[in-house]
Amino acid sequence: MRSYGVVKALEKETTTVKENAMCVLVHLLQNREEEKAMIGRGRVIMHLVKLLDGRELRGKKNVATVQYVLCSTTKENKVKAVSAGVIL
Repeated sequence: MRSYGVVKALEKETTTVKENAMCVLVHLLQNREEEKAMIGRGRVIMHLVKLLDGRELRGKKNVATVQYVLCSTTKENKVKAVSAGVIL
């Protein structure tokens, strides 16, 4: 459960920590189907939407990349993305 700490960082930490967490998520999601499904089951998609809405985050490309990878993985992730407002 390597991604648990990353998810917690997205919830509570500073902008710099959130940017670093996004880099870690991009790495974790490369060719790891089990990580993609597990990360999508959490509240990550909701936090990603908040990060894109925020003005202070410089790593929006990583946020968009993680959202794309999660949404292209499972139907469950796509449904969460739609309900969070990522996909219309």
